[in-house]
Amino acid sequence: MLLGSSHDQGSGVKVDETYENVVEDRLNREFPNSQYSRYEILNMSVGMSGLFQRLLRLEEQGFQFKPDAVILSVGASDKQFLFRHLSRTLSLGIEPPADYRQILEQVTRSAGITGKCQR
Repeated sequence: MLLGSSHDQGSGVKVDETYENVVEDRLNREFPNSQYSRYEILNMSVGMSGLFQRLLRLEEQGFQFKPDAVILSVGASDKQFLFRHLSRTLSLGIEPPADYRQILEQVTRSAGITGKCQR
């Protein structure tokens, strides 16, 4: 299973040219496995999604597929998405899931975000 953003989703390339499809085809061609009929990489990437959105997608949807492995793609722009999503969430008064509350509080403190919407 692959969880990432627009690059991982394959924005700008044909479906058969995404790196996930290229890897999947190569695994099936060069490393056949008698335990499996074929390798399949389920791409659950969504453009402009941040790290926490990917983790929530994995927990809420991905684990139901019982993946053998999970690739969590992290890129240079993820910090920007994280702060933007976190700022929006706080300004709207949305409570983060309990499992993420402690880490989000640490991130907001270190970033100097107060959680109060300034208008």
